[in-house]
Amino acid sequence: MGAVFSSKEDHPLASAPPPSKFNERHCLLCAEMSSFSYEIETASDSTRLHRASTKESMAAAQGKIISELKAFGFYNCEFFVSSDDKGHGSGFVATSDFAQGEGENVCIIVFRGTHNNTDVRTDLSYEMTKIEGDHGYVHKGFHEAVSDVSMQIAAIVNRLNPKHTLPILVTGHSLGGANAVMAAFAAQESYKAIPALAFDVHAVYTFGQPRVGDTSFKASYDKTFKEKTFRIARGADVIPSLPPTLCCYHHVGEQSNLLYFNTCGTGHWNRSCRGRCLDDCVGMSVCCTTMGYFIVTAHSMNDGYRSDMRKHFQIIKK
Repeated sequence: MGAVFSSKEDHPLASAPPPSKFNERHCLLCAEMSSFSYEIETASDSTRLHRASTKESMAAAQGKIISELKAFGFYNCEFFVSSDDKGHGSGFVATSDFAQGEGENVCIIVFRGTHNNTDVRTDLSYEMTKIEGDHGYVHKGFHEAVSDVSMQIAAIVNRLNPKHTLPILVTGHSLGGANAVMAAFAAQESYKAIPALAFDVHAVYTFGQPRVGDTSFKASYDKTFKEKTFRIARGADVIPSLPPTLCCYHHVGEQSNLLYFNTCGTGHWNRSCRGRCLDDCVGMSVCCTTMGYFIVTAHSMNDGYRSDMRKHFQIIKK
C-alpha cells in the first residue's frame, strides 16, 4: 500500500494507510455529488433584469442534476435554497436505490460551493459569531447560511429517509464544505433539544474546505465527528488555508483524516506539514507564472478534486 501512496520525491515513511473508518465508495460518491451541485442556480446568479427567466433556468438546472443523479443510482432528490435567494446555503438531498449487490444505499446532503459574487463576499468575511451553548465561535457567514436552511434540510431528510435507516453523509466543496461541517454539527449537537431538526450523521467529506471556527468549536465538533470527518485538499489550493490561524480559525477533525493531493496529483494520507509546505511552494510558483492554473485548476471541483480522486482510487485498485 505504501508504494501506491508515495511518489518519487517523498521519503517512503511520509505516506500512511487510509483511516480505518474511511469509505472509498462514499468519498467518491460525495465528490461526484459535490460536482453536480454547481449546476444549481439561484436568483442571485442572475441580474434583476433577468429574474423573469430565472425560475425557468433554475428548473432546467435542477432537471439536469436529477438526470445525472439517476445515472448514479440516486432516484430521489429534493433541493433547498436560502430564503433570501442569495444561495449561500443552496444544495440538495438525495437518496440512492442501488440494485442488490451494487452497494449500501445512502442519503447524501450536498452543499453547493462558491458560485457567485455573493458567495465570494461570504467567503472573504472573517467575522465570527458565538453559537449557542459552550461551543465557541464560528464564521458568521457559514453559520447564517446553514441556520437559514436547517428547517428545509431536516424536512427533506425526514421525507426521503423517514426512519433514518440510511447512513447520512454530508458533503460539499469550498464554501459547501464549510457549510457541510456546520450542518453536521448543528444536526447532531446544536439541535439535540429540537428532535424535528436533529439526525445522526454517519460521515462528513469535504473538498477544498476553508476553516470554520476557533479552538473551542473544534473541540466541541471533534467530540462527535473527529473520526467521521475526512478532508480532501490539493497542493497550490490556498482556500483550505483560509481564514488564517492568525484570525483564530482552526480546522476540525484529525490530521490523519486529511487526504492531500500534491501538485503532481499524488494522494497522501496524513502528509507531513513539511511535505505540504514543499508542495504549496511548488504550486505557488506555478501560480505566479500561470495564474490560470490557480483560478481554473487548483481549487476546481471538476478539473481538480474530482479528477485527482478518480485517478487516485483507480491506481489503488490495480
